[in-house]
Amino acid sequence: MRLWHEWPRTKEAYNAIRIEGSYGVKEELLSGSYLKITPEAGELILFNPTRIHSVEKINQGSRLTWSCFIGLENQNKALQIWS
Repeated sequence: MRLWHEWPRTKEAYNAIRIEGSYGVKEELLSGSYLKITPEAGELILFNPTRIHSVEKINQGSRLTWSCFIGLENQNKALQIWS
């Protein structure tokens, strides 16, 4: 998985790098600075999905992806998870 250090903070900035008709972006328009994460079996990776990210093709085995929202109303309440 690659997680870029930059991400579009406005709709206009996102549209400037977006691939028309998809949520994808044109990688050649990014700075190239990203964090590469290689999870081991059984690890859970949590990240803000509004950050530009990508995953590499799986050549063997399988990948399980689960997405949800995690919210915190205030410090006195438990985290809320929903999808």
